[in-house]
Amino acid sequence: MSNNIFRMDSLEEFVTFIERNPIDKNEFRLFRGQKHASWKLQSRLYREVMEANLEQSFYEIEKRLFERFKKELDILKKDTSSNTEVLAYAQHYGLPTRLLDWSVNPLVSLWFAFSESAMGNFDRIVYTVLVQNWDKKYQDYENIFDTRNARFINPSNLFSDDRIYNQEGWFSNQNINIIPKGKERSGDGLPHFGRSGLIEEDEYFNFKITKFVFSNSLRKTILKSLEEKGITKEFLFPEFSKICEEIKNDVYSQF
Repeated sequence: MSNNIFRMDSLEEFVTFIERNPIDKNEFRLFRGQKHASWKLQSRLYREVMEANLEQSFYEIEKRLFERFKKELDILKKDTSSNTEVLAYAQHYGLPTRLLDWSVNPLVSLWFAFSESAMGNFDRIVYTVLVQNWDKKYQDYENIFDTRNARFINPSNLFSDDRIYNQEGWFSNQNINIIPKGKERSGDGLPHFGRSGLIEEDEYFNFKITKFVFSNSLRKTILKSLEEKGITKEFLFPEFSKICEEIKNDVYSQF
């Protein structure tokens, strides 16, 4: 794990730290906020499937979620150029996928870290990762389901979508490798992360990750400061859809 862990006492301290630590011209910085400092960088789909003890059906669940959502896009006459683009839409509209959301805007990620009220007095966290330009892919990247490397995806052609545009959103994929039972390379049928499955546990990335930890007691102060800067729920989620929730509930109920 990275030793780059810093405790922040205010939004201003966080912004100042970033401004005083410039990055190389051949890399860029992405941010991700999470409401619990102990959570790993796991995709929502992986986490929910594991919590429901449906790990042996992971790929089938993922396939059905994807296919159902793609049909909805066709009904809405929303053109897509690749599987990655479909997943990007799905992720931003609430469908569990193997993608993780990131933003180039640290304030957006800080809002996500604090947006939900506390269910306990735990710390909040913002991750930042330095990404080399050669680790960047675009929305037409087609190896999203079987890549063995973490890749950061720039949904540049999706910026006509207000939600992705306002969140200044990027994505990373999570490689998930399940070796089914009864095959030539017999396994236990359970998910196992291949190389680069978890970004913070990959030797290539772990020294490039920095963690900013915030006390939960700062929530009201930070959200008020973000609101003054225009970072609000109404700004980040200008459009709401129940389609993804309906798809998820229907597919999960089949297992």
